[in-house]
Parts: sequence; C-alpha cells; structure tokens
Amino acid sequence: MTKGTTQLSNKTYLLIGLALFLVEVLIALFVRDRIIRPYGGDLLVVVMLYFLVRGMVNWSPLWVALSVLGFAFG
Repeated sequence: MTKGTTQLSNKTYLLIGLALFLVEVLIALFVRDRIIRPYGGDLLVVVMLYFLVRGMVNWSPLWVALSVLGFAFG
C-alpha cells in the first residue's frame, strides 16, 4: 500500500453493506414511484452486494466488483 492511502477493514465493509440494506428496506416500505424504487433500488442492491462480499471474503476489489457485476447481469 502506498503512503497516504487507507484500507477499510472487513468490519467496515460489512457495516456499510448493512446500512445500504436498511436503505433498501426503507425504499421498499415507503417509496412508491416509477424511478427510485425499480431503478435506484436495483443500483443500490449491486453496491450493497459489493460491500457485503468485500466484508466477507479476502478477494481483490476488482475480482469482487467483476463477480458482483456478473451476478447482477446474470
């Protein structure tokens, strides 16, 4: 790692993923529109999955991103 950069711990990634899950639940319960719920929610699910997987496995960020993206498109 180069000087001046920081790396988040696995616990931090899990906490961010859980916070995004809470946002997803709030969107599902309270948002009734044609943009945020179907499209914004789908986008947030992909980001949430990235953070949860990064928190659970010790893979490179690129490998996690490609795996989650493949899962999202698959």
